[in-house]
Amino acid sequence: MQVEQNEFPVESGMPLPAPRDGASGGRRKAFRARLLSVGDCAHQTARLFRDARSGTLKVEDASRLANILAILSRMIEGSALEARVEALEKGRTLQ
Repeated sequence: MQVEQNEFPVESGMPLPAPRDGASGGRRKAFRARLLSVGDCAHQTARLFRDARSGTLKVEDASRLANILAILSRMIEGSALEARVEALEKGRTLQ
């Protein structure tokens, strides 16, 4: 079983440059973090911590986003464990 290659938007609290051509109606491009592994989630959680400590992101917002990352991390971990159990039940190893 392979985790889908979805990317979930996570704001880092850092200002993003405004688009130059105005094609997006004045909106800034959303930051997209690679969140495909527990390590990716840990990296983004550390980034949130640094942003909160430096004052570029409200602590309340960092806490909410960190909770979402923790949930996502547990889901990724559970998915990997499920794939390993399935492989063991079928008598083959997972690569």
